[in-house]
Amino acid sequence: MAVPATLIVVSPCSGWLYDKIGARLLTTVGLSLSALALLGLAWLSAESSSTEVALKLALLGAGQAIFLSPNSASVLSQVNEKYLGITSGILATARNFGMVMGATLAATLFSWWYSFFSGGEKLADYATVDSGSFILALRVTFVITACLAFLGCLVSARRR
Repeated sequence: MAVPATLIVVSPCSGWLYDKIGARLLTTVGLSLSALALLGLAWLSAESSSTEVALKLALLGAGQAIFLSPNSASVLSQVNEKYLGITSGILATARNFGMVMGATLAATLFSWWYSFFSGGEKLADYATVDSGSFILALRVTFVITACLAFLGCLVSARRR
């Protein structure tokens, strides 16, 4: 619940800030926070507390909220009013497609790295004996996704 709860609180504030300062800074900061949160999640261990996990997920949610509202508003601000409905639909589709593809990519990477670190074991056959391989695969997957988020920061910082 940490991610959606943070989205509910931060998104309206991010939208308000967009109205004051525009999208570039907010989207770049949002992606940066998301990337930092992903790096933080990469250093979870089997001993990490629920509070630590929740705080890192809340940071991820804050980054997403700071990015999403201004990004959507900036896209919609560039469209002729008679195309706002279709643009909004395309934007929602793109966002959902991105979430599905991101989850699929992360799951695929995690599964591949788990197999790699466990000597060919399948994730479906996970046992607590393999927790070292599990944590290592999780760490590498989060680092890769953080790198992708940092690339997004570069793209966002260069936007008009």
